[in-house]
Amino acid sequence: YGKNLNKYIRKILLWQEQEFSDIYSGKTIGKEDIFENRVDIDHIIPQSVGGLYVKHNLVLVFRDTNLKKSNQLPLNFIQDKQSFINI
Repeated sequence: YGKNLNKYIRKILLWQEQEFSDIYSGKTIGKEDIFENRVDIDHIIPQSVGGLYVKHNLVLVFRDTNLKKSNQLPLNFIQDKQSFINI
């Protein structure tokens, strides 16, 4: 795993702390999702709006969910997602 070892360690620790699930979608994250790079470390409060790269601002989520969330705050993302579902 070379240079990526620290990244995988961070992902595994977040995965365990989150009880193996994507907090935005509720989907279960499997260990293969980590090692096949289907998950990202996301900033809960995006760096673009002042979020820091600190443990309490990081979560492990599926890459597609992270791309949909983009630079939104979680509450805005969830509300937008709910509005779409209600259409």
